[in-house]
Amino acid sequence: MNKQTHLKSILRWVFLWCFMLLLASVVLISTGCTCIQQFGEVETTVRNFMLAGEAKDFDKLDDLTTSSMDCTTLVLDNYYFFENYEDIHMNSIQVETSGGQSRAYIAGVTSYTDGYEGSFEAYLMKRGGVWKIDGIKFFVDPEKVRKFFQGTNS
Repeated sequence: MNKQTHLKSILRWVFLWCFMLLLASVVLISTGCTCIQQFGEVETTVRNFMLAGEAKDFDKLDDLTTSSMDCTTLVLDNYYFFENYEDIHMNSIQVETSGGQSRAYIAGVTSYTDGYEGSFEAYLMKRGGVWKIDGIKFFVDPEKVRKFFQGTNS
């Protein structure tokens, strides 16, 4: 093999590796953008759920949840989770797609305008291209709960 043929062979491999790296970068970037969009949609769904719960907007709550959730009972029996809601902050999120079904798990902190903080865990499913809450757990400072019930009995 002469030098010119060897050089062409090396250049061909270099070109092929550069092309493969470029292709892999494009795939990773597009996947990353999709994940970021999914994360934003999931977080927005939980945030809107909290706002609707605080406003006792049961029609909006029904739009944001799967049919397995009884939002009316959840809000009316546990309004202290929603009262004085300020914002949520995500700590972790997992999005999985299997068999054409997308599911998400999100955990984070809930802040309230009365100075209390709580935490939450939410499970979501994508239905018709829209994220819907399929289950949610709240944890709040027992003092917030105590003050809520003292205020309702006064």
